[in-house]
Amino acid sequence: MVPPDDIEALAGPRQHPPERTEEPPISGSWLLAGVRTAFEAPPPPRRPPPPAPPRPATAPAPRVKATIRPDDPTSMTDPAGVVPQDPASGPVDPAPADPGSRPVGDETPGPARPVRSPLLSPETSRRREALVRLHGRPLRAAEASQVAGVLASDPDPSLRRLAVRALAGAPTLSRDLVERGLRDPDDGVRAAMVREAARRGYPDLPELLDLALARSWPLAQRTALEALPLLITRLPEPDESVVDAFLVSVAALDPPPLESERPGLSQLAEAFGIERLASRLGGPPALSRGAVRLLLAERSPHSLRLVAAVDAGADPELRQGARDARRLLGPAYDAAPAPGAIAESAPSEDELIAVLAMALRDPDERVRSRAASSLGRVPSEVLTAWAERTLAAAGGDRNETLAANTRAEPSTGDAILAASVVAAIGVPVPVRALLPPAAQAATADRAPFLAALHAVRPRPEELAAAAISTPRVHRAAAVDLAWTIGGRAVLPHLAALLQDPSGAVRSAVLDAMAASDDPSALAAAANALSDDPSAPVRATAIHALARGSVEERVASLAQALTDPDPDVRAVAVEQLSPGIEGPAGNLLLEALGDDDERVWRASLRQLAALPPSARGILWTAIRVAGRERREALIEALVGSDPDVLTEIALAGAHSPDPTDRALAVQIGAHSSSPAATAVVTFGLEDPDPSVRRAAATAIARMRLPDAVPALTRSLSDPQADVRVEAVRALGMVDDGSVLEVLISALQDPEGRVRAMAAEALLRWRSPSVARTLAGHLGTPDLRRPVGEVLVRMGETAIEPLVRVLMDGDPETASAAASILG
Repeated sequence: MVPPDDIEALAGPRQHPPERTEEPPISGSWLLAGVRTAFEAPPPPRRPPPPAPPRPATAPAPRVKATIRPDDPTSMTDPAGVVPQDPASGPVDPAPADPGSRPVGDETPGPARPVRSPLLSPETSRRREALVRLHGRPLRAAEASQVAGVLASDPDPSLRRLAVRALAGAPTLSRDLVERGLRDPDDGVRAAMVREAARRGYPDLPELLDLALARSWPLAQRTALEALPLLITRLPEPDESVVDAFLVSVAALDPPPLESERPGLSQLAEAFGIERLASRLGGPPALSRGAVRLLLAERSPHSLRLVAAVDAGADPELRQGARDARRLLGPAYDAAPAPGAIAESAPSEDELIAVLAMALRDPDERVRSRAASSLGRVPSEVLTAWAERTLAAAGGDRNETLAANTRAEPSTGDAILAASVVAAIGVPVPVRALLPPAAQAATADRAPFLAALHAVRPRPEELAAAAISTPRVHRAAAVDLAWTIGGRAVLPHLAALLQDPSGAVRSAVLDAMAASDDPSALAAAANALSDDPSAPVRATAIHALARGSVEERVASLAQALTDPDPDVRAVAVEQLSPGIEGPAGNLLLEALGDDDERVWRASLRQLAALPPSARGILWTAIRVAGRERREALIEALVGSDPDVLTEIALAGAHSPDPTDRALAVQIGAHSSSPAATAVVTFGLEDPDPSVRRAAATAIARMRLPDAVPALTRSLSDPQADVRVEAVRALGMVDDGSVLEVLISALQDPEGRVRAMAAEALLRWRSPSVARTLAGHLGTPDLRRPVGEVLVRMGETAIEPLVRVLMDGDPETASAAASILG
């Protein structure tokens, strides 16, 4: 059972209402109609007050009377026209009297004005500020009345939530007010009222219990599940009918209790009492199902044994609940007597140890401590024999964790129970009994085994022998555990497993040797790389070889690049290449030329990371690579160090080989540095046409406005291919001076150049371009190509052509008319 202090922490800090001081009664002090009796019981029927005696002129300020002001919604009147008055708050000016007014106190002569409060302001911000100011302090009666009015009628849910928080300062809350908050249409308001009602000890449990199962109100449900256990322990014993109604509601939950609901339902089960829930087992089906669900949520060994012993009959859910309880209990269930059963003879030692072993895994530290103390009084030889028998009998028969609608707990199978006892008591169990079931266990379940193995302090040779004797299917895990427990000292004893038939075992040994920095690891890994028949083992060997010197890694990389498996070659390039320089870098060129994409892509990252002294290898790699691999390598360089591209481009630009100079231009196009840009621009003046063509293509990619003059000069290049690329590049540059250059290119003797110029002008399609083109209709050499471009421009060219038709010379107008048709 969760201690009350823990439950109270879940329910929030307890706030005690301020002490009330005795105040003079104020006749007729009740609240607004919607929240009447929220703080005080309704007063008895009022009688007309006796005539007040005359007051002396120096008498204290008298109480006031108020009138009904139905026409003033901001007045502080209730439906009967009463102004809530608190002597501590000072006099309140009344509204003007009328014949229907009812006295609150003695009359006060003189004019009066209606009462207004920030809580009644039409401005949301003012109401919010007023509520915030009221938090954390006791409320006077008038303030409490106004806050209750906000809760009852304010349209803003956030203000209603603030109102509930402010009501913590009110001396009391009426049932009507609490019910209004619990039924508010906003989930946050409901949750706030649940918390406040539980803090005050609200006695109407059914309403709160309903919210504990109300999944359509998640905030209110979560708050109710957190706060109700403490409230139930503070209230008188709940009526049995209330418990039964709640159990019926729990049984009707569909789907069954969720994992997020289990902690709260567990504490509710403790608050109601486990024995009270047990009394419902075997009763009406709905009560039995509800009790089973709460007991499964509580999940203590006692509760699970109660459920496991249920006579389910034909009810499928009860049968499933009993099965779930038995599976959660594990094999210790059979060793424990059924609830209520009368033992014919005293339990055996094995049965007692099994029950105590299960208690070692109880969530309550006090239970675990008592169980360990009891086990410590059992003779060591008895515990040792039990643990060995249990570990040996467990074999491969471990319980699986539960699924479906129960939370998956750590396995409580025989082997785990025995390991828990060994770890807690220090039972001298042989390592060969512990290691195999530990290797068989899921990773999440190995903590008890690791603790037990540390507790028995095994010698390295014992660990290795236990790993070797573990069944093959779990032997690799046994090697990992032996290395974890024994460290470097166990490795010499595991070396024999490098010849194990299982590749997973050989890999596990290599991994352990590599992690230890053992000098023998490199020799073992080298042998595995050259001779092992398993590709995964050879890949594991590469991880070990990566810890060697540069010379050793170069030799290993050369060996690995001849491996028939591409994964091994790719892993070798990734793991063995870093730091390789000089002639050994040629191995990366070999990897770049590999037929498998996994291998050559792995080489890109390593080539891009080469030091400055290996620029020659990098240049060769770019030069010999095919187009796809070259582009991929250049992109890798852009991502790692763009300055390298500039260096390579500058070096290649001075090569006597025009192929190298063209390649340098292509590389420079990928760098934004001024030096690389200059390499590209100067390429337009190279004596070799292939370099000039490459430069024009590169400028088209870079879209350099500064290159317009050089590109313009290239339109007179004797090579048509160069002029085509120059026009293409001009069309990509966003510069107004390009337009006339493109129009002049329409006269080029090469059709491909003219076609490229026309396409470029069409991409610039706009009225201003159309007007410029129309202005060239008067040039005989341009009339036809310009006209063809204007025709393809469509409607964009109509307005400029009409203007030429009206204002141009006869020849130009005639050309425009023929285009317009």
